[in-house]
Amino acid sequence: MFLVAPNSLTNLSSSLSSLSLSNCGLQGKFPGNIFLLPDLESLDLSHNEGLTGSFPSSNLSNVLSLLGLSNTRISVYLENDLISNLKSLEYMSLHNCNIIRPDLTLFGNLTRLMFLDLSSNNLRGEILSSFENLVQLHSLYLYSNKLTGQVPDFLGNLVNLLYLDLSHNQLVGPSILI
Repeated sequence: MFLVAPNSLTNLSSSLSSLSLSNCGLQGKFPGNIFLLPDLESLDLSHNEGLTGSFPSSNLSNVLSLLGLSNTRISVYLENDLISNLKSLEYMSLHNCNIIRPDLTLFGNLTRLMFLDLSSNNLRGEILSSFENLVQLHSLYLYSNKLTGQVPDFLGNLVNLLYLDLSHNQLVGPSILI
């Protein structure tokens, strides 16, 4: 595998709409200015385990619909400022990511989400009723966290949900959602 220094990406065009660098061997700090490109619709940096940096919580592209940061060490502060800037998001993959201060109630505001992967992040607490607002969701992966409590009944009401993985948590309730 070749290692790529992310600073070689600092002069990308401000009109860039899609950037996919998944599994490229990126190492080091990712340039923060790329997260702020105004026309960025799709950003996938997944599977670059040596990639660090911080995902900004403001001044993000209003058109960002795909965000993949799985298996990176980029810090993501899941707080109100960030979530309120991601209204167009349809795909979010943060598996085994560096999530800081996750407020899971805010995910209910991302009503366009169709795919959500927050697995392997040591998330704690219950699956909150705000997830009930994610009516477009077809894939929800919350496995390998520290979620507790009942498996919520409302998950059975998400009629578009095709894939659900809640394994390796401390959840109780029915095995089958109908």
